[in-house]
Amino acid sequence: MKRLSGGLPLLDMRLGYSAPAVGRLFETLGTAGRSAYLRLLWTVDLCLPALFALFLSAAIRRGRFRNLAWVPALASACDYAENTAITILLLHYPQRMPALVQLSSLMTSLKFAGYLASLLLAIAGAVAGRAAAGSRLPFSPSQARTGRDAP
Repeated sequence: MKRLSGGLPLLDMRLGYSAPAVGRLFETLGTAGRSAYLRLLWTVDLCLPALFALFLSAAIRRGRFRNLAWVPALASACDYAENTAITILLLHYPQRMPALVQLSSLMTSLKFAGYLASLLLAIAGAVAGRAAAGSRLPFSPSQARTGRDAP
């Protein structure tokens, strides 16, 4: 895909994009590249959002923020909405659809924000869980290192 796109990043790998940027990418991809992009969206990228959501949700459920385990599903939904919008743009090229480009770009930005938030929730939840578990120890961590009882 990198060769077909002339080094331009695919839409779902950008933080945001405009209608002219979409036109440049699709023109550069050519017919073969646009077909390959469609195949990528509906093969590999069909599974990845679900896998990301399941993994991140499970990681969040193991930590202190388990009530926010739905956030990865929202990010995944944005990912699938983005893929659908990009598919429509690809299928209707060279027709210009600026409103759909804006929606697609928004879904891409929300996808990245959602996955990042999910990752941060998982990490922060694990750290907070360990800190809470450490505060319940019957003796201090310094005593554990020295092996001596408290004076």
